[in-house]
This record gives sequence, structure tokens and C-alpha cells, in this order.
Amino acid sequence: MNNSNFTLNSENLLKLIDMDKYKGIRNISSIISKDMKNTSYKLALLRAFCDISEKFFNCIDLSHKDKAGIPIDFVADLWILYYWEFINSDKFFPQRRGESPESFRKIAFRNELTDFVEKYRDSGGLSGFYNDYINNKVQFPKLYNKLKDKLKNTIIKGPVFYSGNYNGENPFNYSNNQIWMDSELWYEITAFNYLIRESVILKWVEFVREISELTIGAGTILEKLIINPVHERDVSNARDVFMKLDDIKCVWTHGSIKKFEVDHIIPFSLWKNNDLWNLLPTRPDVNNRKRDKLPTNKLLISSKDLIIHYWQILEKDLPIRFLQEVNKFNGNFKDEYMIKNWENITFKNLVKSIEYTAIQRGCERWEA
Repeated sequence: MNNSNFTLNSENLLKLIDMDKYKGIRNISSIISKDMKNTSYKLALLRAFCDISEKFFNCIDLSHKDKAGIPIDFVADLWILYYWEFINSDKFFPQRRGESPESFRKIAFRNELTDFVEKYRDSGGLSGFYNDYINNKVQFPKLYNKLKDKLKNTIIKGPVFYSGNYNGENPFNYSNNQIWMDSELWYEITAFNYLIRESVILKWVEFVREISELTIGAGTILEKLIINPVHERDVSNARDVFMKLDDIKCVWTHGSIKKFEVDHIIPFSLWKNNDLWNLLPTRPDVNNRKRDKLPTNKLLISSKDLIIHYWQILEKDLPIRFLQEVNKFNGNFKDEYMIKNWENITFKNLVKSIEYTAIQRGCERWEA
């Protein structure tokens, strides 16, 4: 996968938000609205695109002219998260018209996901699965693979094939384990992802409420859709590693410190991300001032050596978890050059991710 031709800065992204040239919101709206929805599949697909464009854009294949490729495995795994709490409930939440506990007209993967959810009930439920997933240690691999195959088949034959109208054509197609779309459409999803995600979730609530014949409250449905598998900040493993160091320097001020706190480089409030590459030691008062702000590019560049220094320490102490998380962040790269140069590539992607998030979310920037 080659992402070298994708560069992002404020000027490039703001150019995307040109309603006359790109018709961004109108194009997305036409995909959401211009066909009869018999299932929630298309809403789940669009939500997955939004989540991937925000947090996993390094996995996007932009090496083909005018096309963007999204790995279907990422989409399928996100669908497990979206549908989990609907399945993990004593109440039946229909996801297609005519679906009921007694009906044969069920969503294609309900049986497989039900079996998987039930297996995980004694292993931490949704949070347990997500923790296993990010560490590549998913339990019940046969069930998981069966579920993934069913999900991918459903995604390909369902919303990818029947996705409404975009410039008079089907906007998506599938090949080589990737869902493809025009790069212009991908940039529109990228630029407007926060608005699209909110719209999709509300449409999903409306859809389930309608097909349940108004027997389920909107708040109950929304609660199932917004549950996050990462409930709280978890910096314990990173803290244990840093506690063993003889000399700790604040990653942002660069001075030696006796007491430290573990900072989320990309604030937890924005990404809900406890990956080790995102956790670094800082002075308590500095951490308090930074809070939910994103560091400036100038600060990141000045702190590059320390950031990489701590990454190398984390990689040495917790190699399996650290490299798996870095690999996912960098787009599951396989190229030997990238593997040998993971530090610089990860730092480049960190800078890009922070700039990208700042533009998308309108976040305040911070400089120590």
C-alpha cells in the first residue's frame, strides 16, 4: 500500500470544503437519502467510512489515480462494534424491515454475531472483545472468522452494490479486499465526517424506531449506537514502563522531572485512544495546561527526538502490544522499508493525524 502521494495540510483540506466545486454535503446527502432503506446496512457503511477517515486514514490506498481504497476488514470490524449492543440485549432491536424474533427475515449476520456476543459475555463483553482486537488476540477465532466472512459478504452484496446515487452512478465497488470510491467522494467524507456521522446516527435511530412500529424509544436506540468500547483513560502499562527509568524528561518542555503524569498526545476526549504510541510522560502542571488541546507542529518537531526515544523504550519493554498498535496506526504496512523505519514513519503519521484532527474538529492548538 502506497500512501506517499497523500499530503494533508490546512490549505488542501479547506479547498475540499467548496460547495460550488465539490457539492460535498449534497453528494453525501444523496447517497444517504435517495433509495429505500430496507436494512441499516448503508448507514453502518457510511458510519464506518467516517470513523476510518478520522482515525485510520493511514490505511487508505490512494496509490490509484482518482480512486480511494478502504480495506473491507476495517469496515467489518467496525460493524461488530456498531451492532454489538443491539444483539447484547434482552430486547429485540430490528435492523431490517419485517425482522422480528419469530421472522425468517433477519439481517444476514445476526446468528453469527449472536453466537460471538454470547461467547464473549464471560470474557469482558464489548470492552473485552475490543481490548483483544487491538492486541490481535481475539478469542474464539473460528467464530470470529466465520462472523467476519459473513459480514464482508453482506457488505459487498448489500450496501456496496446498492448504495444509491452519486453523480448518476453507484458510488462504490469492491475488488482486492478493498471498497473503492472516487477520491473526490472520499475527500468529501473526510472533510465533513463529523456532520455525516451525526446525521447517519440520527437516521439510524429514526429507522429502527420506524421499523419497530414506534415500540422502542429513540433514546434507547441512541444509547445502543453511541456506546464506546473504550470507557476510560488507561495509562497503567505506559506508566509502569516510565517508572523504571532513571532519568525522565518532560516530552513537551524537555527538562528532567522527578514527578510525571502520562499525557495522551492526541487527547482521549477526541480519539478515545489508549495506544502506547499516544502515551508519553510530561510534567504534571504542563499536562494540566495542555488538557484537551492538540500540540502545534512546531512543538511536535522540537519534541521529535524525545517522542521517538520513549517509543523505542515502550517497544523494547512491551514489544508485541506496541508494534501491533503502531502497525494499525500506520495502516498495517508490510513493506520492509517501512518496517525498518517505523519510527520516522510513525512520527510523520502522528504529525499528519494531529493536523488532520485539528482541522476536522476545530481544535485549539497548544505550545508548551
